[in-house]
Amino acid sequence: MHVPAEASAPTLDEYQQRVARTYGARAANYETTPVNSDWHRRIAALLVKRAQLQPGQRVLDIATGTGLVACDAAERVGPEGDVLGIDITSAMLEQVRRKATALRLQHLHFMLADAEKLRLPLASFDHVMCCTALVLMRDVPRALAQWLTLLAPGGWLGLQTNPDTAFVTSRVVQQLAATMGIHLRLSQEVGTPERLYSLLDAAGFVDIEIHVEPDGHFLTMEQALAAGPDYEFPAPGQYPPPLRACTSMQMASLREAYEQSMRAACTPQGIWNDCTSLLARARRP
Repeated sequence: MHVPAEASAPTLDEYQQRVARTYGARAANYETTPVNSDWHRRIAALLVKRAQLQPGQRVLDIATGTGLVACDAAERVGPEGDVLGIDITSAMLEQVRRKATALRLQHLHFMLADAEKLRLPLASFDHVMCCTALVLMRDVPRALAQWLTLLAPGGWLGLQTNPDTAFVTSRVVQQLAATMGIHLRLSQEVGTPERLYSLLDAAGFVDIEIHVEPDGHFLTMEQALAAGPDYEFPAPGQYPPPLRACTSMQMASLREAYEQSMRAACTPQGIWNDCTSLLARARRP
């Protein structure tokens, strides 16, 4: 595969810079953090398995991170195939480069790039894959329409995202913020099988399949409180983060209501954190 050389690093807006900083800070421990790393491995493996990759195929892994999808895909397509992993976070790409070298995956390539402004040859991939990152796109319909053009006719898109019922901490923050008139986008746009299907259909995909994969684990109260209103995770597609508009009194009220909600949800085992996945597969005509 000829990997286009970027003349320079992609130009990122303030929101994307925030995403890059957040994931850059997590890069070194992304695959070793208990529970979180296990979940990421599971969903990446499920996404690749459902793609039904064949030897010799060309694969694009969008928001490759530490290469959980890309490395698995590269092993499945074999040295006669090619895999390109792209990400906006250089620290993540450093991790996956080391992994690819250790695994001797010479047909696995990488590029620092903006997933919404890809300068790649049209119709050049048999599979385009994206695990966990669809929700982070600023313009989901536009991103999907662009990814369609990168697939060869008959090529497949594979996506993993989460329903808007997943992740108890962000869900509660979102609900409480809404009572204050603050809209947190989070997973709303892609948060049901029906919405995800409609987005893929509108982008021009056919033979759309969406599988719901239950998952989850318990959080301790300490973990839940650490991921509350003050947790500085990028609000998908929103910058500045909407909660920054809150007054100090509003934030105090939000923190108190959040803690009350977490304590009410706590059981002897902890707080159940639903991590259900939506796994979508769709074809370019």
